[in-house]
Amino acid sequence: MDQIARIPARARSVAMTAIVLLCVAAPAMPAHAQATVTTVQITGRSNANPSVAVQDRFAVVTWSAATLSSMDIYAAVSRDGGRSFGAPVQVNATPGDARVSGENPPRVALVPQGSGDPAIVIVWTAKRGARTALLWAQSRDGGRIFGASADVPGSDGEGARGWASVAVDGRGRVGVLWLDHRRLPAMPMTHAMGASPAEAKGDTKGDAKTDAKTPGASAPPAADPTARAGYSDLRLAWLTRKGGTSPRASVSTVLASSVCYCCKTTLVTTGPRIAAAWRQVYPGSFRDMAFTESRDGGATFSAPVRVSEDHWPLDGCPDNGPTMGLDANGQALVIWPAPADGQSAGALTLFAAARRPDGRFGARVALPTGGPAGHVQLVMTGSGTASVVWDEVVNGARQLGAATVRTDAAGRVTVAPATPPVVGGGQWYPSLAGGHAGVLAAWVRQSPGGTVIGVAPLPERQSGR
Repeated sequence: MDQIARIPARARSVAMTAIVLLCVAAPAMPAHAQATVTTVQITGRSNANPSVAVQDRFAVVTWSAATLSSMDIYAAVSRDGGRSFGAPVQVNATPGDARVSGENPPRVALVPQGSGDPAIVIVWTAKRGARTALLWAQSRDGGRIFGASADVPGSDGEGARGWASVAVDGRGRVGVLWLDHRRLPAMPMTHAMGASPAEAKGDTKGDAKTDAKTPGASAPPAADPTARAGYSDLRLAWLTRKGGTSPRASVSTVLASSVCYCCKTTLVTTGPRIAAAWRQVYPGSFRDMAFTESRDGGATFSAPVRVSEDHWPLDGCPDNGPTMGLDANGQALVIWPAPADGQSAGALTLFAAARRPDGRFGARVALPTGGPAGHVQLVMTGSGTASVVWDEVVNGARQLGAATVRTDAAGRVTVAPATPPVVGGGQWYPSLAGGHAGVLAAWVRQSPGGTVIGVAPLPERQSGR
């Protein structure tokens, strides 16, 4: 059965719009065959790019709703573990200015506020003339009203930025990790040769810390994709609440350079540990996964570690980044897409690797995909156990795939197929979040009237319940 919340498109408003629920009878199904799906949408718009967060039974889905000429960010709140949602509320203060995508969706984090509803923090990108702005806003009243939009500190400047991820640490700080290409416009044209006009202007991608104009530095060969990547950075900033009321934040810190232009990043926390993973550009333009970690609450980070030597040579961005989990014991699990044959022309499959006691990662293990796969997401459901969902192309249709991945203390990985939240074509770009009630998934769903956002719990045996 689908529950469809059809909400008229509207400008930002304090008043809540009434929800109209249409209940459609569904045939009886065996246990664990398929979950009940709740659908949220803004009627008359293209709904896409979802993210979900859960705290106990309080859940929030955020997504974009677009027309041909504008895009806005919405959020809807559930207090029953995702079985039903209240009316969507517009998040962005300037109507129509949001610019997000499948690998660069709005991100949501929940910050505990005593015994009441958690604060909701949403981060997204918007166009500001020739630059891209990385913005955030928060609601402290359970999602009824979002405050003014503001730049993520340390993200201002020309050029492109985004592909962010967010995580909340034990002190209630919201970390924002993103790709930042502000240095691309200053890249020497000899380096930019072979880049697209948008890349050379900084309107998309980029990376690095070494500037060829630095005394003693030599200019890399023209049209060298590794050199171009050197003008893009991975940045981290923290959002906090001073005195429990006024939002403020720190400046941003560069964690790495030479990052791949437009693959999503991933940031996770547990206790004082903070870990990040992203797609790095290594010499030879190999686009492999990288990992760094802080064990002191973000004061310092380890040197980046290469997760796997896939040796995927690519002069461009695959628009397909990693997902990562960090369990209570500090065990890191990274899952990412790459060609099985190591060539850019090969169909993408998914691989998983876990960190060993020596700090490096063990051998990669392939996931049981049914076709070309990507846009993978995971959530840890126990010590060394993760639920994983992705989209894949089977018989010409995009559908969801799922698996359970387990790791041991030695960094060995075992994988078992699992039931996705919904079976069948017309489903893509999933997002996952876990809580005491289990794992909740949100994804883009094709419907007769266009695209909507589907929300459903994972089957109990997969979510670790």
